[in-house]
Amino acid sequence: MAKAWTFNHLKKKAAKTGLKIQPQGGDEDTVTLDRVQAGSEAQEAGEEWQERLDNYHTSLMRRGQMIKIFRQYPKMTATFLMRRLVFVIQKGEKGPCDYALIFADGRAGVCDAKSTSKQKQFTWPEKQEHQLTELRHLHFASDGFCPAFALVEWREWREVRVHPIVTIKDRTVYRVDGLPVQEVNWLVVVKTHWKIR
Repeated sequence: MAKAWTFNHLKKKAAKTGLKIQPQGGDEDTVTLDRVQAGSEAQEAGEEWQERLDNYHTSLMRRGQMIKIFRQYPKMTATFLMRRLVFVIQKGEKGPCDYALIFADGRAGVCDAKSTSKQKQFTWPEKQEHQLTELRHLHFASDGFCPAFALVEWREWREVRVHPIVTIKDRTVYRVDGLPVQEVNWLVVVKTHWKIR
């Protein structure tokens, strides 16, 4: 089993030896430490964003403003590997949208949360395009009655916007098409847009 190195360890080693990180399968696409650090920073920002959302969702349910907010995960199998409990995602299994929602009036909804460092637009990852399909399916199946949206943290602007699925063309999400949210309080905007009691 390969040893996992932290970014800080690689950074120190690179300072001493001029190390470059290279993926398996060839040396054409050399991954520099800058790219590793950018990926690490994006992952940390995404995790912090999810944590803020989870805290907000807990408070909404505690106050009775939402019946339920389910955090959705891909199907996983628990198993033991080298005396440790690990969760294995089955090959080919695709993760659903991040959240399934039940509003106080009984209406259902689906939301996927994204965090981006882009300023004006970003392209939804191709390997996650099935999430857009899930959002579109709910929108069309309910004739637009049920909220289906992306909740995007635009980090460069330090703002959050609700992007109803009808505003996302193909896989491109434009900042200007989103509805501004105060901090993470997306419920106010969603209730207004979809006329939810």
